[in-house]
Amino acid sequence: MKSKIIILMLALILGTFTSCEKFLDINKDPNNPTDATIVNLLPTAQIGVAFAFSNVPCRVSEDAVQHLVIGRYDGWAVDGSDLSNEWRFSLYAGALKDIEDIIDKGVASDNYYYVGIAKLLKAYSYSLMVDIWDDIPYSQACSTYEYPEFDDAAAIYDNIFLLIDDAILDLGKENSVSLQGVDLIYNGDVAAWIRMGNTLKLKLYNQIRLVDPNKAKLGIEALVADEANHPGEVLITSEDQDFKFKYVNNANPENRHPGFQSDYMVKGESYISNYFYNLLTGLNDPRVPYYFYLQDGTFSGRDYGDPTPIANDGDIRSVQGIYPVGGKYDDGSAQTVSGSSASGAGELRMITNFMRLYIEAEAALTLNAAVSGTAEELFESAVRASFQEVNLLDAPDIPEFDIEDYIQNRLIDYNDSTTTESKLDLIIQQKWIALFGNGLEAYNDYRRTGFPLIPPPIQTNELPLLRFPYPNDELDANSNAPAQPNRNVPVFWDIN
Repeated sequence: MKSKIIILMLALILGTFTSCEKFLDINKDPNNPTDATIVNLLPTAQIGVAFAFSNVPCRVSEDAVQHLVIGRYDGWAVDGSDLSNEWRFSLYAGALKDIEDIIDKGVASDNYYYVGIAKLLKAYSYSLMVDIWDDIPYSQACSTYEYPEFDDAAAIYDNIFLLIDDAILDLGKENSVSLQGVDLIYNGDVAAWIRMGNTLKLKLYNQIRLVDPNKAKLGIEALVADEANHPGEVLITSEDQDFKFKYVNNANPENRHPGFQSDYMVKGESYISNYFYNLLTGLNDPRVPYYFYLQDGTFSGRDYGDPTPIANDGDIRSVQGIYPVGGKYDDGSAQTVSGSSASGAGELRMITNFMRLYIEAEAALTLNAAVSGTAEELFESAVRASFQEVNLLDAPDIPEFDIEDYIQNRLIDYNDSTTTESKLDLIIQQKWIALFGNGLEAYNDYRRTGFPLIPPPIQTNELPLLRFPYPNDELDANSNAPAQPNRNVPVFWDIN
């Protein structure tokens, strides 16, 4: 019954959302009805956050790290018009405004579970916005300021750490309210939200590893030690605790994964990267039939920055599979896909157990941090956990023999690596493979570490994409906005 309630609520709220960037009528704001309560606002905010980061920002990132090759963004071809709707409507006037309303209404009514969850959604959202834009409106955002100032990115990160701590305190307060059927992510499991908040902190400490290694090391070590002293209470440590948003198989209104809509319904511009596919097949990666569906039985992808015109080959090109978009598991059937070929009930995996393990492996290797194992042990556990993520799907399990064979070969590669840099390359490469479907985190790792060593575009007229351009309409309308920085100017934590 709970699942039916959640699906119905999702269908009602997501009715205006589609994979098209221009999904919102700017003269109507369904995210902010004048009489909305926190019960209405929380699921709306959760859907808004998931949609904002699984649509255009994710697709730009997936192209930049060569999971996919997407025509309009290919070869770093991103400009100030591509993310205007995400910036203005999906985030600042949408999910982030809803989040602030939840916090205000929750404090006023002593509903601190809502307040804590909203603060964690705020922390997660603003951290990603800093990751892709650097300085952004924060302290004056979603307020009465007509022209909000752009806050310093590093200062925003500092504030986010405090915001997460505040959220966890809020979640620890006595509260009789039930969130079941309202909370679309953890269905009211407050302990799960606390683990999410701490694991978000872990991720952010790792993100600042280069600019503040001492703070990163101490922060990571403290969280891991706290988890060791309170097992199962502090960090995400299993796949069933992942912070992820689950899309649903509902076509009217359209609530399926944006990547499914793109590959199975629109079929216009997305290709699987040849480099990505060839690497996985060269490694004998058993996730291949879960990641990719071959419509005509043979792989058809595209090279990054290929200058040749995109062909009318939507019924031939290979598409994303059951992982991550809820598409087809490739059983060799070789069928032309459509919107009715699979459920489209994919997932946006925002913070996962395998990510936590890869973060600890990186910290052990590069910071000599005291974490839950050696870098090699954590690397092995991370690869294993990434396979467990795939085995949660409604598809045949990957045979245990294939998993063990793959892991042992990667451990041979790890032990054959003779430098910290080459070991880090292998850790980030395997994390990049596991992050298929979450281009933003792969993009963060790629910029921060320089790994994996993906090839440059065959042809491009653009500078390397080390940050997203600000939306042009924000620069035009906001007198406190900075000048548009060059795309090859890194964000504050990227000093690699």
